[in-house]
Amino acid sequence: MLHSLKIFCDLVKMSSFTKAASINYITQSAVSHHIRSLEENLGHRLLNRARRSIQLTEAGKKVYKTSIAILRDYERLRKSLAQDSAEIAGPIQIATSITVGIHELPVYSGPFMQEYPKIHINITYAKMPDIYEHILSDKADLALVAFPQKHPQIKLQIFKKNKLAIITPPTYPRYASTLSGLSRLFQNPTIFPDKTLPARKVIDQLLNEMGIRPNIVHVFDEVESMKQAVESGLGIAIVPEIAVEKEVELKRIKKISVPQSSWEYPLAIATRMNAEMSSAAQAFIQFILSKNSS
Repeated sequence: MLHSLKIFCDLVKMSSFTKAASINYITQSAVSHHIRSLEENLGHRLLNRARRSIQLTEAGKKVYKTSIAILRDYERLRKSLAQDSAEIAGPIQIATSITVGIHELPVYSGPFMQEYPKIHINITYAKMPDIYEHILSDKADLALVAFPQKHPQIKLQIFKKNKLAIITPPTYPRYASTLSGLSRLFQNPTIFPDKTLPARKVIDQLLNEMGIRPNIVHVFDEVESMKQAVESGLGIAIVPEIAVEKEVELKRIKKISVPQSSWEYPLAIATRMNAEMSSAAQAFIQFILSKNSS
């Protein structure tokens, strides 16, 4: 019954049988089966099947509201029982972006799991604002986010600052990191992050403050695609410095580090405000903070 309630809530949140099936790793017909089973057990129709979109009946609205509370109480119980255990063990659900997951998270997750071998870290990759949605819906215990955005229901703990760097194809001449040099550089075709990404707002502001108007010809929604485009000679880009260390070392791209502190950006641990964290999640958060306290 609890599993069926979760599937029902996922269906309502996403308004899609396909998406509800995907995140629960089942078929669409299995989703329909769970909904029918709930309706039979409760003796009420939950969905108005006369409409093409997913519409709740009055009974469905009541069941949805109560189900959210039940699932949240169950998750709190599970975490409380895990916390009562003398041994720190169990899973940690982490939501993060691909870039942070590849280049930042392993620095902490590897040593942490060596110290706590009975803790298992499960990672979900997503983009903002979906990362916050995973926390608010209790699908993730915590998130690691770059360029964190304030949210009234999200607690942010900044643990580190990284630098942005400009990258160019290896065939490009070298440009100085002076204002005049950068102004000439950004006359070249430029690859930018999508406007929906937090990094875009930061980069727009940085260049605007320097009086630079970039020649934007391509827009991508993730750093890995931007790097590949630069390697292919399509233009220049601004990306997290940590994300291009390997490519720079292999001379696939060139890197220009801008010395100004304004070209730094924060990384933060994000959790739901007033969430009851499991002992495993608390241990991981403290591990990350302690590694960056010195």
